Amino acid sequence: IAIERYRLQHGKTPQQLDALVPVYLDRLPGDPITSRRLQYQITKQGSPLLYSFGWDGDDDGGLQPELHLRRKPEADGDWIWPTPTP
Repeated sequence: IAIERYRLQHGKTPQQLDALVPVYLDRLPGDPITSRRLQYQITKQGSPLLYSFGWDGDDDGGLQPELHLRRKPEADGDWIWPTPTP
């Protein structure tokens, strides 16, 4: 929500999450798996990509589990927000 509020006010998405503090957030939330910072990047299409490392604790670059060719897709991949619709 903070990323979208920033975009509406500035006409573009923030290049870094730090731009959201303190106007849109008091502090940045941590990754629920690693307790480190959430990962953030701007995609080639110019959309924001916010994600957690997911259950496996690995940075898969924002890939969802179903995009992996690993044996246990439910345990692999990153958790991304917002979740893309197929």
